[in-house]
Amino acid sequence: MKTFIRHVIFYALALYLTTQIISGLDITPGLDTLLIGAIILAGFQVILEPVLNIFLLPLNVITFGLSSSLTTVVAVFLLTKLFYKVSIHPFQFGGLGFFGIEVKPFFAGIFLSYLIISVIIFAIVKFLKWISGE
Repeated sequence: MKTFIRHVIFYALALYLTTQIISGLDITPGLDTLLIGAIILAGFQVILEPVLNIFLLPLNVITFGLSSSLTTVVAVFLLTKLFYKVSIHPFQFGGLGFFGIEVKPFFAGIFLSYLIISVIIFAIVKFLKWISGE
């Protein structure tokens, strides 16, 4: 139970930070909405992750683990379909330059929006798990 509560906190923080980073994720303002979304995401990860990881094992082996974030894509998609206060829409990325590395501005359609937002949520949660020693 303590682990599930920790996951809910991690997903709530990841959802909040993702809304601050990417304009394509809209969450109705309020702590209750954030917590309900986090509970749904954490529940999906507990239920869906083992099942999807078994089905995606060959792809995960071929990509050396890079496709493990696909379970987060499925969980975020289901979250937006089941909880109307969280939505994802296409967005315009303004570009980014950092130490001579430049990412040009581009338009992210709905599929790319789901992918980018899911990868950001996945990365934030993995980072928080690493910091907490989980």
